[in-house]
Amino acid sequence: MGGSWWIAPGRMVAGWLALLFLTAGCGYRFPGEMVLPGGARAVRVELFENRTGEPGLESIVMQAFAFELSRRGRSAQKGEGKDALRLQGVIRSVEVRSVSAARRGSGGERQATLTVDLRLLGEEGVVWSADSLSASEIYVIDTEKLFEEDRRRAAFSIAARRLAETLVNRLSDDF
Repeated sequence: MGGSWWIAPGRMVAGWLALLFLTAGCGYRFPGEMVLPGGARAVRVELFENRTGEPGLESIVMQAFAFELSRRGRSAQKGEGKDALRLQGVIRSVEVRSVSAARRGSGGERQATLTVDLRLLGEEGVVWSADSLSASEIYVIDTEKLFEEDRRRAAFSIAARRLAETLVNRLSDDF
């Protein structure tokens, strides 16, 4: 029998059953499973208030949050009332700072940081809130002003997606 990898059918079934029982009791939840406060089934994302000088940022941030909630199966459609919570947000600040200088043959880098305050509202008022959540993204500086602007906006969009993921993860953990 030396070197044979054959396993008796009974042992194989026992091994699979043991694996099934071990994983069944581990408390793992799939990422899409969220429990919302008050038995709510969905979250409606409202247009964020933009307190920065960055035009159009409120739409980018709102869309990032709506997409992430939709991806997790918790986005509300128009007309859904009682079972839906409302997410309100304020974009408090944006910051763009240099993180590396341009050198011969390579461009420098900048970091775009986005900071928001969030409130989740139910029929009774605020059910969850978080102040000063921030996320950043680094982008390469371009000598062409138009490309530079596009990269900066893309960096803010990525930061907004990270904030949305943070929100959904916190909601999943807190409730």
